[in-house]
Amino acid sequence: MAIVLTNKLVFLEHPRTGSTAVRRAIRAIGGQTRARHALVAPTGREKTVSTIRDPYDLLISWWLVIKDRTGSWSSLAEFVSSYNNMNMVRNGRLFYFRTDYTMRYLRLQEDLNKVLRTVHIRPVRLEHVNITPDKQPFMSYHTTETIEIINTRFAQDVEEYSHDRLV
Repeated sequence: MAIVLTNKLVFLEHPRTGSTAVRRAIRAIGGQTRARHALVAPTGREKTVSTIRDPYDLLISWWLVIKDRTGSWSSLAEFVSSYNNMNMVRNGRLFYFRTDYTMRYLRLQEDLNKVLRTVHIRPVRLEHVNITPDKQPFMSYHTTETIEIINTRFAQDVEEYSHDRLV
């Protein structure tokens, strides 16, 4: 989904990266919900922005939510090696669209307000929403096998967006 602040900003949502909180904040200051990303054409005056998250952490969050909702994907290794939902993974990338600005999950509040200032909008306060219940630190879920699969399958995203490449 995309949220548009006409002549200012187009926010392209990416699931499990803090996008719900950002969407709500941008809508609260006048942003309008639009169709899917591919159907939104910025006018040229708008800056595009999205959220990103460390791939090792992002995949855990997706796996936990999908496993809880569907009962499938009992193994993390099976999930990270074969999950291919086109809304989540495209051309071997977790973050497949490019934007003018990216906001990192771990510093989302700071990054959002930095982006808003560039388009002359006052800072806003993000809500803390969509927290995965009982989620442990993401490294407690990974094994050597899952790390190797992620490093191979999503090498470019790991290189660009992980805090530290895991061995």
